Amino acid sequence: YSLKSNMQTPEQYAIENEEKEALYEAIKETLTPLEFELLQRKIEVDGEFRYTYERLSQMYDIPVRRVKQMINNAKIKLSSNEHIKNQFQKKL
Repeated sequence: YSLKSNMQTPEQYAIENEEKEALYEAIKETLTPLEFELLQRKIEVDGEFRYTYERLSQMYDIPVRRVKQMINNAKIKLSSNEHIKNQFQKKL
């Protein structure tokens, strides 16, 4: 019988934080500031939606259709960035 801990070591925690920070910076460098904000406000880390397209449209005073276009463009940019794809694949 062995007790196995799910807790991270300080080293594992530091490595994970460095990886998250590098991924965050790569995303910020790939997207325009507005795309980054819209995507961040639309999707939470756990994948749950935070703001509707309509609410984002009101907040930024741009048409709903444009909000959707910008979020879709941001997703396309992120999916075509090899560094970002590799970082996400490490997490899976």
